[in-house]
Amino acid sequence: MSLNVGKVWLKREGQEILTDISVIRPGDQVVIHMGSVIPFDGIVTEGEAMVNQASLTGEGLPVRKDTDGYVYAGTVVEEGELTIQVNQVSGSTRYEKIITMIEDSEKLKSKVESKAEHLADRLVPYTFLGTALAGLLTRTVSRALSVLMVDFSCALKLAMPITVLSAIREANVSRITVKGGKYLEALANA
Repeated sequence: MSLNVGKVWLKREGQEILTDISVIRPGDQVVIHMGSVIPFDGIVTEGEAMVNQASLTGEGLPVRKDTDGYVYAGTVVEEGELTIQVNQVSGSTRYEKIITMIEDSEKLKSKVESKAEHLADRLVPYTFLGTALAGLLTRTVSRALSVLMVDFSCALKLAMPITVLSAIREANVSRITVKGGKYLEALANA
């Protein structure tokens, strides 16, 4: 999910200068050309463009942005050209906050979820061994594959997160906000 943008066109005194992204500060004006990823959150000061915001909002269609419109890092200019005044630089854009939240979600797993995932991972080699043995002993592909069909490691790996999500949804119906499975487990222990 990295933006992979190293250089941008900085607008200074009416001219565009190709500049390293690390030199850009809030308040600078940056020109974003068609087909380019917008590297910063900011306000459009000049231009008009169709911006694909699918990476943030999931919208299938591009959104029209023009003067005084707000653009987000991680979105793409599909048509047109924009000059934006940078509001947020690296580390504080909405896109980077979403990435951080996704990375931190692993820390919110309960111990039961982690144990189930670990157990499921450990069962996979035995499932393949059982498939191979069934194939060798019966000399029938369909019987060998039936071992894979009854394998429950996938179900085990999926059951715990779905259970936690269901519990969080049920708590939400009762107007209780739960941040993750780790906190549900702590409540159960209490």
